Amino acid sequence: RMCTARTKLYTEMVVAGDLAKKDHAGQGLLLDFSTEEHPISLQLGGNDPEQLRIATDTAFCHGNANWDEINLNCGCPSERVTNCVFGAALMHEAETVRA
Repeated sequence: RMCTARTKLYTEMVVAGDLAKKDHAGQGLLLDFSTEEHPISLQLGGNDPEQLRIATDTAFCHGNANWDEINLNCGCPSERVTNCVFGAALMHEAETVRA
């Protein structure tokens, strides 16, 4: 924010299934942010539409819950991520992304 207040910030990728397993305190570690960080986008990773829906609902209901955007990561090329069939691997899974 020292350079510009107009650039949208993205969180580190939060794996949807991991978020669902956390208690409220654990969710806070993944979802809390400062109001000074706006505009800010929560970046979710996953390939299960139901887990992604639950993670999105959790993010909107948690704490300050004032996200400017919730983003599905379809670009991370990390082998660890693509081996789990999310991130960049979703580019080959249009039906999953559409769901």
